[in-house]
Amino acid sequence: YTGVFNITDKDNDDYAGRSVVDIATLRPNISYDVSLPLRASAIVYDRQPRGVVRLRFYLSWNKDRDAILSYIPKKLSEVFVNKEEPADLITIPCADPKSLRNVAFTVHGEDLPGKYSKKAFRAINREMNLYK
Repeated sequence: YTGVFNITDKDNDDYAGRSVVDIATLRPNISYDVSLPLRASAIVYDRQPRGVVRLRFYLSWNKDRDAILSYIPKKLSEVFVNKEEPADLITIPCADPKSLRNVAFTVHGEDLPGKYSKKAFRAINREMNLYK
């Protein structure tokens, strides 16, 4: 994920948008120069343009074999994981509440899961109407 913020001296930085880089589709040992559109949310599509972020990066693996094997489950029991229990929790250490807020906005966008949002409610209604 890539999050774009306008850094301020206030308690909260101004959120500009987020984008997703699908690393699984990239090849190692290649320099990339991509322009990605910024989105406000992970679950709500918004037609309003939010800008574009340009990323230049070089992808390399320390060990190619380990990168490929990371997609294969180590145990057969990991394939059939109970959906009620989280299989692996990923934690990101944050130094302060401002950093935690920025990480949450980068991963989820403006519409955080579990928090009521009119935009998310309308988006879900639109999606349900598509299937009628």
